[in-house]
Amino acid sequence: MQDELTKEIAVLGEYTTEQGPAPDYFLVVVHWDGSWREYDMSAPEAKSVLDSLGVSETSLVLFNRTDPGSRVVHPLELRDQPLFVFHDALTGVRKLLDAVRQFGLVRVSLELTPAVRKYLADHEPAINRRP
Repeated sequence: MQDELTKEIAVLGEYTTEQGPAPDYFLVVVHWDGSWREYDMSAPEAKSVLDSLGVSETSLVLFNRTDPGSRVVHPLELRDQPLFVFHDALTGVRKLLDAVRQFGLVRVSLELTPAVRKYLADHEPAINRRP
């Protein structure tokens, strides 16, 4: 990744859901503050982000998955580790009713893995740290 961009972007990753054929494959840019932005991999914006970061599409490997999964692409020390922990957004009867309403699709919430959160805390650029 280009040095200028790594000042703002801490982690680059990808994830899939089981929600196909709706958008189900995403590029994720994680910022130093732990927030992230997702790009649908079928949209031109995802290719633009990869190009601007100098990352080849060949470094992405989850495109054929049909089950939920995630992985870190950058930095190298986290590469291939999970990016997200997946949680059911709803439970019990609410989960069942929502799945029926959504034609069997179940909502999930995403949380950065402990390894990614630790990386953010340990490597945040000094310019971003509060005194």
